[in-house]
Amino acid sequence: MVVGEQIEDRRSEADKAKDAPLAKAEVDAAAREKCRDCPPLAGHEITKNFKEHKSWMDYQARVTGMRAGPLFLTEWKYEGREFDGFKATECLLMDAKAGYDQFFVAPNQFKYHFQREIMSDMVEKARKQHGVALPRPPVQLRWYFQEPLSYQYMAPLIAQISPTIQIIHLP
Repeated sequence: MVVGEQIEDRRSEADKAKDAPLAKAEVDAAAREKCRDCPPLAGHEITKNFKEHKSWMDYQARVTGMRAGPLFLTEWKYEGREFDGFKATECLLMDAKAGYDQFFVAPNQFKYHFQREIMSDMVEKARKQHGVALPRPPVQLRWYFQEPLSYQYMAPLIAQISPTIQIIHLP
């Protein structure tokens, strides 16, 4: 439950988000009108800090367009769920995955059993995100995969959740 200081913190974060480069992007009148009907606008940015830089961070920042630095990423939180990015002009919630092909020795064949569990957790994350990415339309949910083996493995599993989840292989 969100109360008192948390409400003020959310308002403050929302005000800061309005000043972010992504929020200042010029859009045409039709896109602005569409944005007004986009429920995820009620969400807010969250910052994730890291002790060291990893290559997957570059992919996430490039794909989502969210603010990032060497040791931090900005993500989007909406209805208690975290998304790697959000584009208000498209009412688009995003997740971007990179670095998972190292789990595979061949298509659909994991090096270690625990890696299958990590991928199963990813499917569950998509399921939970799908549950709040409403209504469709205008809300869109899109998952990006940098590498082919992880894309090939995950695409049919995510598609089973809903055909409305867009699954993209984008190197």
